Formats: sequence, C-alpha cells, structure tokens
Amino acid sequence: MLLTVTDAAGNSSVCTALVNVQDNLPPTALCQDIPLYLGPDGNACLDSPKDVDGGSTDNCGIVTYDVSKRCFTCDDLGPNPVTLTVRDLSGNEASCVAIVTVIDDENPWIECPDPDPLPAQAGCQAELPDYTGDAQVGDNCSTDTITQVPAPGTLITGTANVTLTVSDQSGNTAECTMLVIVEDIKAPELVCKDAEVCLDPATGVYELKDTDVVGSLDDNCDANPTVYIDPPTVSCADAGTTVGVIVVAVDAAGNQSERCLAVVTVVDCDAPIIECTDTTVCLGTVGAAPDVVLVPVDSVASATDACGAILEPANGFLFDCTNVGPNVVIVTAIDPSGNTSTCAAIVTVEDCTPPTLDCKPATICLEDDGTYTIVEDDVVAFVGDNCDIQSVTWVPTTVSCDDLTTPVAVIVTATDVNGNTTTCATTAYVYDCTEPVVTCNDITVQLDENGQATITADQVASATDACDDAVVLNVNPNTFSCDDVTTPVVVTVWAMDASYNSVSCTATVTVEDNVAPDAVCADITIQLDPTGNASITPTEVDGGSTDACGIASLSVAPNAFDCSNVGANTVILTVTDVNGNVSICPATVTVEDNVAPDAVCANITIDLDDTGNASITAADVDGGSTDACGIASMSVSPDAFTCTNVGSNTVWLTVTDVNGNPSSCSATVTVEDNVDPDCAAQDITVQLDDTGNASITAADVDAGSSDACGIEVVRVTPSLFSCDNVGTPVEVTLTVLDNNGNTSTCTAMVTVEDNVDPEALCQDIDVVLDGTGNACIVATDVDAGSSDNCGIASRSVSPECFTCDDIGDVTVTLTVTDESGNTDTCTATVSVSEDVPPECTTQDTTVVLDEATGLASITIADVLVSVTDNCTPEADILTAIDITEFDCEDLAPPCGVGTGEVVVTITVTDGSGNTGTCTATVTVLDPADCGILCQDGDVVLDTNGQATIDAEALVALVSPCLVPQAFEAVPPTVDCLDSIEGANTVSVTVIMTDVSGATFTCSATVTVIDDQIPVITNCFPDGTVLCNDLGGYDLSGWDPGVEDNCDTAYVYFLDDETTPLDPPVVPFGRHLVTMIASDLAGNTVECMFEITVLGDIREPFRLTSDPLLDGGLLEALPAGSGIGSNFQTISNNMFIGDHEQNRQQLGITSFDTSVIPPNAVITSARVRMSVANWLGDATDLGEIILEQANPSFGNVDLEVSDFEAPATTTPASFPTPYPLLEQGASVFYELTPDAIADINRVGTTQFRVRFTSPTDGDDETDAVVFGTGEYGDDHPWTPEFIVEWTEPECVGCETGAIPDPDEGTTFELSFLSLGNLDGYVKESHRTSEVGEEANNSATTFNVGDAEFDKQMMGILPFDTSALPASATIVSATLELTRAGKIGNAAIGLGDLVLDLRCPTSPDGPFYGTDWGVDLADLQAFADFSAIATGVPYPTTNFDVVTFDIDPAGFDGIAKALGSATQPHTQARVRFTNPDNGNLAPDYLYFYSGDRFFKPTLKVMYQMPIPPRRVGGGDE
Repeated sequence: MLLTVTDAAGNSSVCTALVNVQDNLPPTALCQDIPLYLGPDGNACLDSPKDVDGGSTDNCGIVTYDVSKRCFTCDDLGPNPVTLTVRDLSGNEASCVAIVTVIDDENPWIECPDPDPLPAQAGCQAELPDYTGDAQVGDNCSTDTITQVPAPGTLITGTANVTLTVSDQSGNTAECTMLVIVEDIKAPELVCKDAEVCLDPATGVYELKDTDVVGSLDDNCDANPTVYIDPPTVSCADAGTTVGVIVVAVDAAGNQSERCLAVVTVVDCDAPIIECTDTTVCLGTVGAAPDVVLVPVDSVASATDACGAILEPANGFLFDCTNVGPNVVIVTAIDPSGNTSTCAAIVTVEDCTPPTLDCKPATICLEDDGTYTIVEDDVVAFVGDNCDIQSVTWVPTTVSCDDLTTPVAVIVTATDVNGNTTTCATTAYVYDCTEPVVTCNDITVQLDENGQATITADQVASATDACDDAVVLNVNPNTFSCDDVTTPVVVTVWAMDASYNSVSCTATVTVEDNVAPDAVCADITIQLDPTGNASITPTEVDGGSTDACGIASLSVAPNAFDCSNVGANTVILTVTDVNGNVSICPATVTVEDNVAPDAVCANITIDLDDTGNASITAADVDGGSTDACGIASMSVSPDAFTCTNVGSNTVWLTVTDVNGNPSSCSATVTVEDNVDPDCAAQDITVQLDDTGNASITAADVDAGSSDACGIEVVRVTPSLFSCDNVGTPVEVTLTVLDNNGNTSTCTAMVTVEDNVDPEALCQDIDVVLDGTGNACIVATDVDAGSSDNCGIASRSVSPECFTCDDIGDVTVTLTVTDESGNTDTCTATVSVSEDVPPECTTQDTTVVLDEATGLASITIADVLVSVTDNCTPEADILTAIDITEFDCEDLAPPCGVGTGEVVVTITVTDGSGNTGTCTATVTVLDPADCGILCQDGDVVLDTNGQATIDAEALVALVSPCLVPQAFEAVPPTVDCLDSIEGANTVSVTVIMTDVSGATFTCSATVTVIDDQIPVITNCFPDGTVLCNDLGGYDLSGWDPGVEDNCDTAYVYFLDDETTPLDPPVVPFGRHLVTMIASDLAGNTVECMFEITVLGDIREPFRLTSDPLLDGGLLEALPAGSGIGSNFQTISNNMFIGDHEQNRQQLGITSFDTSVIPPNAVITSARVRMSVANWLGDATDLGEIILEQANPSFGNVDLEVSDFEAPATTTPASFPTPYPLLEQGASVFYELTPDAIADINRVGTTQFRVRFTSPTDGDDETDAVVFGTGEYGDDHPWTPEFIVEWTEPECVGCETGAIPDPDEGTTFELSFLSLGNLDGYVKESHRTSEVGEEANNSATTFNVGDAEFDKQMMGILPFDTSALPASATIVSATLELTRAGKIGNAAIGLGDLVLDLRCPTSPDGPFYGTDWGVDLADLQAFADFSAIATGVPYPTTNFDVVTFDIDPAGFDGIAKALGSATQPHTQARVRFTNPDNGNLAPDYLYFYSGDRFFKPTLKVMYQMPIPPRRVGGGDE
C-alpha cells in the first residue's frame, strides 16, 4: 500500500509499505448428541465427523472436521463422549464434546445339545442336569445368561421337553427345545459288613445268613435283590481267625452289584479248666541274680482245654527283696481263641544272702583347718546286698595333722536290712594339700616425669598358710607407663608355700597422670559468609601446643562471629591432654564483611481500574530481599500501566545495603481485564425424528446477548434430545464468551414431542400341542423385532390358543403400541403340530428253554395289555416288539452269561408318527445244571521270586452252555515260600466267571519250581578283626549282600572248608572260612575268606603319675653344662624351660605300668600333661618333647643324674606344638609303636619333658609350668598315662546262652532314672578330656559345652533288675524331656548320642568309680559308644528326644541285675563333638530322675517258649 505525507507548506512525499493481514480468531465449535446402532458383527461407525456437528462456525470458514473416536464396538454400549475438532483456513481450531449413544438391537442365536439318556435313580426317577453349559450360542456382542425350563435338579420320569433361552446383555433373546429320556441302568448298591459268629459247640460249623454279612442293600427299582454268599459256612478250622466271604447281589432288571468282601470272625466260646498249687522259693536259687527269683508259671499251675491251652504269664513270676514272705500270684489259662480261666497260688520267698563289702586304701588331703572327716567313698570300694544295705560304719571317723607321718588303720562294717553284717580293714594315708591363702588389694600409683611407675608384691598382696609362715610372693606385671593411665591394670600375685603349693590372686593398679599440657596460640583474619556469619576451629588458632602423654582435645571460645564482630576479637584456646589436664592461651581474630545484599523479586497480577490505569511500588514486587548486615533502600521501574499493557510486563527492582553494595532483579507484572458480558435466552419447542432424536443451536434460544468489548462465541447445552425427554420440558444453558475470555450464562426451557408410529415386524413359528391336545402362544413368540424410535409399550396377538383341530398353518395378527400411543400391525403363520408319544402297559411272563435246542419264543400278545394316545384312537396305533427269541445266553447266574431275566421293549406309533415304548420282563429258566473240571500243573518262579498261575490252563472242561468271560486262580500267585524243597506244591482253586457274572469253581494241585541260583555280593574281607563274641568273631551281624529272586536265602559257614560254624563264630586265631548261601529251594553259592580274630577291647588304663617320683630338675651352673644340679619332688608343679641364669629346667613324671597284663595287646598309648601356670615367654625355646625310659632314667626315685641320663626312646610321633597358655589346658603325647613296646609291664615307666632348646639366652625365667602327681589322682592337672588295649580273647557282656524266644508274645518294661544318682559331669578344660565337676544334686542335667567350651555329659543309672535273665530284648529306647537351653547347642556340636557300658564287664559296670556321677565318668570307656542317636533335636521346652538303641547295644542293658544303689545299667548322653569352639556356653538341659518328666528307658522283650501240656496228658 502507498503512504503519502504532506507538510505545512504543501510539500508531499510518497512511500510503499507491505501490510500482512492475519486471522487469529478461532472458529466456534458446536456439537449435537446422536444414537448409533451396532451391526450383526458388533461394530458401528460414524458416516462422517459432521454427524455430531451442531452448526460450528468461523469468520473465514471451516475447512476440516475431526472426531476423537469414529468407530464403536460392543464394549462401547451406552453413552460415549466424542470430541469434535474444527479447523479454519488459518489453522485456528476449536473443540466441543458430543454424546454418541451406542445401541444393540440384534437378537442372539442358540442351538440345543443332543442329550444322552439319563440313568434312573431312586424311584426310577432322574434329576435333570444343567444343560445350559452344553448349548451352542452366539451374538453380535456377547450372551449374558442362559436359562433352562424345567430347571436343573427337577425330577422326571420317562421323557421331558427341556427349553433353553439365551439373553444378551441388551435384553435380546432366543430359545431352543430338546427331548430328554430316562433309562434304568443302575446296579444294586451292596455294602458288606463284618460279622462275628460263635461255632456250634456240637458240630463246629456255622452257616452264614444274609443278615450276617450284608450291611446295606439298595436298588433304585427292586426292593429285594437276590444275594449270593461264598463260602456259605465256617468251621473249627477257622476258629480264632477271620474268613473272607464274597457277596454279590442281582436286581430284577438283571443289573449285578459289585462284589464286596465281608470279614467273618470265628470264635470258640469254651473256656479252659485251670488248677493252682502253692510253692516255696529262695532268692538267687531260681533265676540269674542273687536278689531276684523267677518262678516258672507251670510250677504253680496246670490247665486243660478241648482245643489246647497255655498258661500266662508265660515268663513266670519275678520276685525280689520286696517280696520276701508269702505272695499271692494269679495264673491265667488261655485257649487258642483267647478264652481264659484264672486261679491263685501262694509263692513264699525267702532271703538268705549276706551283704558284700570291699574296702580300699584312702589317700586324704587335710581340709583348710588341718582336719578331715572320713566319708564312705574314701574307704569303701564296693558295698552291696542282694536286697539292700541298712548301714555302713567305720572307725576312726576323722584324721588330723597328727596323722601326716603315720598311716591310719580303718575298720569298716556293713549291715544289710536283715541284720547280716560284713567287715573289712583298710589304711588311710594323710597328706597336707592345702594351698596358701593370698589376699590382694587394689592400689593407685602416680607416673613420674618420665611417665613411668614401679610396684612390689608386698604393696598389693599378703599371704598366710596353715602349716607354713614362709610364703613367697611374686607380682606380674610390676612396671607401668602412660599407656596404663586410662584403664586400670589387673596384676597377678603368685603365693607359694614351702611345700610348693601355690595359689594366685589379682589386684587392680590404677595409674594416674597429673601433668598439664603446654598451650601455644596464633592470631588469624576471617571473612563473614553471605549469611553474615563466620566460624573458626581450634586448630586455626593453635600455634603448636604439646603434652608429654598426648593431647586429647582442643577447643576455642568464642568460635562463631557475625556482623557485630567486624574488627578485632579476642578468643581463648583451651588444650586438654589425654588424662584430662587443661591449659589455655589468648589469640586475636579479625572479622571482615564484603558480601553484597541478595535481591529477590516476586511476580504480581493487577487489575485495570475503570479508567484503564494501574500503578505499583517497590514493596509490591519485593520477594524478600535480604542482607546479612541490613538493607538501606529499594526502587522499581516502570511503576505505571494502561490498557495497552494487558498481559505480562517486565520491571526491575534495585536493592542497596547499609554498606552501599547494590543488587538488582526482575519481576513480571500481569495486567488483567475481568468484566463479564450480558446473557439473554428464550424458550422453544422441537420434534423428535424417526431415530427418536432432535437437536438445537445456540441461535435458537439466544434472545440478544451483548458485551461492551465484543462477544467471541455463544454456546448452548444440552443441544441433543431423545425419547427420554418427551413429556417434561428440558432446561438448557446458554453460555456467552467475550473477547477477553469472560463468560456469563442464562437458561431457557425446550419442550420435546414424539409423533412417529412404531414399526411392527412378524415371524412364522411352530407350536406343538401338549399331552391334552392344547397349546397357547404369547405376542413375543411371533414378534420378529418390532421397533419404535422411543420404545414399544405393549404387544398383543390374536388368536393365541390352539387344539388338535388346528393342526396345520394358522394366521395370527400382532399389534404393537409405542409409549406415545402410536400403533402398527403385522401378520404371521403359526404351524400347529403334536409330538406326544402314545403310552402302553405290559405284563411280565416266563419261558423255559427247550431241553434239546436251548431256545424259547414269545409273541407281542403275551406281554402287551393296552395302548392309548392324546389324538389317535387305539385302533389306529401301530405296535411292534424287539425280542421274541431266547437261548442259553439269557440264563440267570450261575448257569448263563445273562441275568436270567430279559427286558423286551414294545414300540407304539400314533397318527402323527410319534412313538412310545414300554417294557416287560421275560424270565428265562434253564432246564439243566452246568459246571467246570480242573487238571494239575506247575509254574516256575521269575527273577523276582514270583509266578502268576494261569487259571485257564488248569481248566480241563467247561460246560457247553457256559460262555467263559474270565478265569481266576486262588491264590492268583505263588512266591518263594511255596517253593521250599520238599514242600513245593500248592492247592489252587480255579474260579471261572461267565458273561453273566456267575462263578464256577474246581481245585487243582500246582507244583512250584525255583531254579534261580543266589548271588553273594559282599563276601567278608580278608584281614584282622576284634572279637565280638565270647568264642571269637560272630559273623551273624555281617551282611553278605546275598541277592536271590526269593530274598530268603540263608547263610551258613564252614571253618577250613569242612567244619560247620554253628553258631557262626570264628574261633580266635587264623582261619579259612567258607560262606555258603542257600535258598529255600536248595540252590547254593559260596565264597571264601581268611580272617584272624583278636580279643575284646578293654577299658583303657588311665594311670596317674606317682607324686613321690615326679618333679622338676634344674641344670647346674654354668648355663649349658648339660648336667643336673638339684631336683624338686614335693611340689604341685614342674617347670619346663629355662631359669633366670639361662639354666635349662625340665620335668620327670613316672607311672606304675605293672597293672598292664603281660598278655594285653596295646593298641595305643599317650601321656597327658596339663598347664598349671607359666612364667615369661618360652616361645623361643622350640617345641616341648617327651623322652621315655624303661624302667627309669636312673634309679626309680628322682635324682640329679636324671637330667642328663639317656632315654630309651623318644615316644612322641612328632614334637608337640607350643601348649595353649591357659590354666588346665592339656597337651597329649602319642607314643610310637617302638615306645609302646618299651612300656615296662612289671614296674615303672618314666618320661622326661623338656624343650628342644635349653635356653633363649635372655637371663630371665621363661617356663611352662605343668602339674605333678602332688595334685592327687582326681585332679585334672595330674599327669596321666592313657593305655588302650585288648584281651587275647573275648569276655563279652552276656552271662549265658538265652533260649529261643516266643516271638508270638512281647512284653514291655519301663525304667526311670534314679534321681539320687543321675546328673552330669563337666570337663576341667576344653583340651583336657577329664572331669572337673560332677553334679547330681540338680533336678536337671546338662549336655553340651560350658563356659570356655568345657564338655558336659549326662549320666543316667537305671535299675533294670526286673528284666528277666532269660529275656531276649527286641527293642529299647531312651526318652529325655528338654527342660531348657543355654546358648545355641544346635550349631557345631553334632548329634545327641547315647553310650552304654557292659554291665558284666570285668572293668566294672559303671563308667567311673561308682554308680553316682563321678569325675571319671567323662573320660571313661564305653563298650557301646554312640549306640543310639537322639531325634528329633529338641527346639522347645518339653520336647521329647528319643534314642532308639541299636540291637548291637542290647548287651549294655543289665538283665536280672540292679537295685536302687547298684543299678547295673548306666547310660551316658553327650554330643558327638566335645565343643563348638566359640568359648561360650552352648548346652541343653534335660529333666532328671528328680522331676516329673523323668528319663525313661523302655525295653521290649520276649521270653523263652514255655513247656506246654496238650491233650490233657502228662507231657
């Protein structure tokens, strides 16, 4: 375009400019709601987006219409919001939302299943099943429900029409009809019951009745089915047993029940006759033990019975001391059927045995007061009585220091409960073993200026001794430094008297330091941070402070500064050393501030006033500006606005702090205009179209809306109307939007009218007359989908009912009326038919097969009585019969394959072709009997020892009138027990079942052949074994791994190929043994092996060193001379190492090994030494080794020359490592074979203990201190020589041969642990393997490890004297009840196991030295180690742990031996691992015999087969 400019003088100038015209005004989008109908495929789409456009407009025209969703499926049924977007030529667009209502008016389809006949149930009725799941259905969307008429569960007879109706989710329906037939095919339901019958006393036979074996018998149609029982009778041969009886029932329809088995118990009801006689016995004269007597039952009673009788108790009567005097016993006679008779006899028991007393010498250590009261265990080795001990006394009862030099004679007297006495004499040796008494005191010492302090033993302790005033004290450590100031130091003081008894105590030495540190300061300058703050640390002003023992901390005050501190500030540095001493010094801190303020802006919104103006101040946009030291001023620019500023405007805020530092920020000021336009509306009326819908635009109801700044768009909602809006005016809202987005609304009323007629649609249908010849329909039956834009209110049809006269096509009229009263009609054809079958009645009849041909026949007149129909006269109904001929196959059991009754069916057909049926029963009789004949045969066992009998092969002949279905042999199979050589024939019953289910039997003899040779897979290995029997090595426990098809091969042995070993015990010495396996059929195989048998493992010798022969030796000066200078024998300790003058120290320990039998076979030997103390550091002296001399290094007594005397051998296999430096820790030295051979069996064996290096050269005493024999035999620190050995022969545990047991009778006895004797023993040290503490006073006992991993074991004695000597133990269990736990014994300790001791061992029946808990119980030998494992592991209190004792350990249970003080059966309970290595206590504790949940030993046993009197004779 051209621009012309003219000035005041008329001069002009022209220029050209380009004007770009833009359209930024969006169109106005207007929507309308519409319905949309789904098609047969369940889908529907909008023809065009304009379908939902309600009249959208634009100032320049609309070019495109888009919708958010165009196509719909069944998932969209109902209202769906759709967004319409319109776009003009300039790309401006607008949107609105329309409602698209998706409708489904398509009917579903259904196809009925072809139903199977229903089996008749009780009352010949059947229950309709649910067919809805079997129908085939479909719909354009999905079906909702399927209903059935009659309903599932309805009882029907004969036939019934069933209609299925399907409905979809929109209410459209379809249906189909099917015919259901009921048939009777159910067999009788037979349940057998067991019976108990008494044999007839006269005949011994009982004939079984139906009521005996039939528990219940039900049939759906027959009230009394026929019952067959096989076998029909029982006899005496069955007395005391059960007989299996097969029962079968057949109903009137020929259905046969399942065979069932009834168990008949046959009882003999006559009791035996019994007679008792009195007798007198003496304890110990009849039986195995002196304190019991076993009286056989047949010595006090006899019995007779027609069928035989036995006497009980079979193992007789056991009496002990509590039964001395007359005792009444009850004897019971039992016949084979369990009938009993009893009588009473008096058994008089006498006691004649005096007590047994053995004395032992006593070694006594005086108590602290110099006296000692002798107790029974000191002088009595054993005291016992067949009954009980009344008392044990001894003289004198006490000893004192006066007896130290002279042995004391002691006289002991034992008196039993019956007044019998026994005496013995012994000697008491009195020693002073009392350690000194030392008392330690805590002290405090001050470090000197060098940080050192020293103490003496007298400063921290004092000592006294009952027999010696010269007690030497040593303290360690005795010097201290700065390192000891923070923690008090525990020092150990050792006190040793003249007898070398030593003891220690500890004291606490507190070390103090009171020297203050040297504080040095330095001046610094710091800057304030943006927050106006600053801080310092002590190290910034520290100028090099120091302290002799170290500085613990530095602190400075003040350490924080702000704006008020700008300039110089004085601070104080505080220095604290590690011991709390404090020094201070001053420093100067200069503070500076150079930080500008922080300007913070805030965006704001303002409204123009009526004049179109607005203004702001700096505070309006200040968002919280700050400065650490304060703000001086703020300003903002620009600060005034007009209409041209509507929208966002940027302004600047300037902030200046008190120190003149400026800072700026920007803010956004938004100017707004908020005046609403003026809205005006008017009411209107609209007509629905054929689809039932109508729409309006905003212009239809706009009555002249306006706005001062101009209106941008006007909208109306709702704009769409449907049938739901007819009758009630609808309020609509008109919305007016101005150019600035301000809106206002107003309302108008829209009246909706419907004047469209419905559309009537008809369909032709078929109608079937019912049994009465009538049928009716309803309007929906002929409606083919009539419709209306707003829905149908009602339907009617005429005519609606039909009879037999209407069979054929009939025209009916359907009238449809909609909700607004508009109507329409159509016609349909109804095809009337009838499908009710005619009915007939019959009568049953009987035929007899012809004797020559086996055939019979009937006519329809023989069974048909009458026939009727709903429409056809009787004369016009056609009849037919299916079966008229009969033969052998129809015979009833037991002759034919049928049921004996044939059901014939008569078919009747009416004029419409409908058919009905009825049945009659024809009973078929056989004029003759039938059966089968058997023949003998044989079978061969397979590799599994089994063979199946071919029943059919044993049948020689079958009756020609029988049709076999199956053959069965009873028994059906044979096995190894049937192939025993000389007894390998079996009587077999053959059962033939024909097609009718009847059975026929005959008998045959079958010979069983086993030709499989056994195989030995595990022949005994060649080599040397320890005996396990009194006569040598019992091979009966060896599993040869014999494999045989019968698994019944027995094994026997030959010595040197000719001599039978029976029992299979290989004698001592070297033997060539042949192992032979033979099965029951006589097939054999053999293998050979060479074996050498050694004797019993015996209790190891645990020899303690001789206190008079062991001690320490010191090397003579000068160091390294290699010869001794002095020795020490009366001392608790021996020093191994070097002296403070670098002289070697070594020890000598001696053992009396003459107790080892000359013929003993020693298998291992070891020396145990225990650490009592240590001095200095001996780790530089090499290893500690053991040297041996037989009989000694010099003379037997300790002497100086023993230091350098040569050794016979060095017995340790390898040098033992440096010992664990803990008091009580043990070191074991295993002897080599050469050293074992060098053991002196007629006197003393002596050992020398030393380090491999004589000295480490540091001029200080460095030694390990081992205990000596001075500690006493029971002390864990005493040196010990442990020798394990075997006898040249076996002694064993069993006291004699036990007769074969009566395996048919088993007895049980339960024994409780003796609470006064049971308890636990604890190890002295985790390495010692010897006891330190024995506890039997608690109500529980511990198993596991204690503090420092000391092992603990439970000791449980049981009085098992009630167990007969002739009993054969078949099982034994020990039950323990958990009382609690400490720590976690489930980790690292292994399994709970049980040890048993041989009760008849020559080493003694108990673990330690007596029946109670003893220190030696921990290390004692167990003849049956880990013979049972306790399961399950007890996780909670009151859990029961069961130990199932292996049969190999049954000999560890005493029989006919024991009492409350001499139990004879002692169990030891432990974990397989002695400790778990964590040094913490981890153990379980169980209830002992002093509590309710007592340890219980349960023994199951059998007695020898008693002699029996039979037949009333003398034998």
